Amino acid sequence: MYIITCMFNFVLLLFSITSLAAYGLINNPEQYQKQIDDSNKSIELNANNAEAYYKRAIGYYHLAEYENAINDFTKAIELNPEYASAYYNRGLAYGNVGEYQKEINDYSKAIELDPKDVDAYINRGAIYGRLGEYQKEIDDCTKVLELNLACIDAYYNRGLAYQRLKDYQKAIDDYSKAIELYPKDNKDNKIYCNRGAAYRDLGQYQKAIDDLTKAIELDPNDGKIYCNRGLTYQYLGEYQKAIADFDKAIEFHPHDINCYHNRGVTYRKLGQSHKAIENYTKAIELEPKFVAAYVSRGAAYDDLGEYQKAINDYTNAIKLDDKDPTAYNNRGLAYRSLGEYQKAIADYTKALELNPKLPKVYNSRASAYGNLGEYQKAINDCNKAIELEPKYGEAYHNRSLAYKYLGKSAQAAKDREQAKRLGYTPN
Repeated sequence: MYIITCMFNFVLLLFSITSLAAYGLINNPEQYQKQIDDSNKSIELNANNAEAYYKRAIGYYHLAEYENAINDFTKAIELNPEYASAYYNRGLAYGNVGEYQKEINDYSKAIELDPKDVDAYINRGAIYGRLGEYQKEIDDCTKVLELNLACIDAYYNRGLAYQRLKDYQKAIDDYSKAIELYPKDNKDNKIYCNRGAAYRDLGQYQKAIDDLTKAIELDPNDGKIYCNRGLTYQYLGEYQKAIADFDKAIEFHPHDINCYHNRGVTYRKLGQSHKAIENYTKAIELEPKFVAAYVSRGAAYDDLGEYQKAINDYTNAIKLDDKDPTAYNNRGLAYRSLGEYQKAIADYTKALELNPKLPKVYNSRASAYGNLGEYQKAINDCNKAIELEPKYGEAYHNRSLAYKYLGKSAQAAKDREQAKRLGYTPN
């Protein structure tokens, strides 16, 4: 099942208030060109005026002329190597042209010159997060909180980093602190959305629903939150509510492949395989390389006994991603349903090469070996399945059958009884 999480990258690509307020630009965007023109005049009068280059760089930045901004910030720094704000704002400009390491370097220099520059820590941490260096993001956010315990952004960003590291309880704690600090009349729905996702990952589904519902109340037009709440309802087994949320999400995002896929998964859980196939097909039409949709549609065709169509979908999935054991395993199951046991065994074997810790695949291959009369190989696979999952009743049952056909009645009886004790009843 393809699962999306509501993870918003929170990057403060803004000028520091101090830098902008000095030139009165925060609420006067029409002044950007004038800012540049006035700076040009100042530079004509004094080509070594670092402040003039800095002011012109700010104007260029606001007009999205980032290379010009970088050049002028650089000139300001050459003229005044201790110009902390120039390093900081050049870092912002580098971020806008995708030069993230240079961005980090400039924030680091700004921090060296001004160790209490909260904005530089926040932005450097956010870029570390974008680059997947989550512990460094956590360290920067923690430093911010040492400087300012009431910094909402630091709690939020640190929560994101913890969430990406799967430390969900710490993420929840930080999101909760951010919510506590937010003004009551100006809550941010992203915080509730991400805390809801963290609760879901901890299996606390009702708390997740509550947070996602609050996020929707704050922004009823955010379709992705409906999709996330739909997933959570799916985990709770409330499939009709899940479908209603996926319907709503698709109204807002009619080209979102994940919404169609997740709605298809829910229809399949309701036993409505035809509707599931319709949704998977729509997702594939929108994104022909959507591997998970091919695998899911294949499973729905399996439900309907349309094994060749299932095999076709699994084969397409494998062509797109030949490292996915699920597609090989599922294709093996379809081949076995068609009585093509050697092909099934080949697919199970490939799945186990990719992931040797799949007890159900060992059990399935054991069944295929049994169909071919290769009972010792079947026993070997059942042994491996039981080693990986000691309470795997079906594996004991299948091993009992193999022992029986080899004439080992005592071992067969023992495994048969163990399968019963574990609650397995053969179809």
